[in-house]
Amino acid sequence: MNFFKEEYPATKEEYQTNQMNVMKLIKESKDAFPILPKHLKTYHFKDVYEEVGYKVVKCSDNKQRKCKAIKFNFEYEGHLYSELFYINQSQSIGTSKKQISAILGVDFLKKHKWSIDLNKRVINT
Repeated sequence: MNFFKEEYPATKEEYQTNQMNVMKLIKESKDAFPILPKHLKTYHFKDVYEEVGYKVVKCSDNKQRKCKAIKFNFEYEGHLYSELFYINQSQSIGTSKKQISAILGVDFLKKHKWSIDLNKRVINT
């Protein structure tokens, strides 16, 4: 989840002022990706995920464990989605316990009536 972590300004007002100044600079610039002054920063993951606490859940090895609850908000093909994930860091996938992998599971696919065509490698919504 470290990929989504960003250091945000201390107050909501500072964040909003930063965002307005960034958008103004982008609109006024002739460059597709203008270089921002050091006092401005773009934020990509604000409100994408939110840590919402802990819950005891059954893990893939059928054992009950206390896991971190993460709410993941995203947009796909113009539709907004919000899904709750339970992250068990003791069973994390990867070379480091800080590296976590998660996928949208069958429950999510059923809930939103999605299907995956594995041959064509596409998601049908």
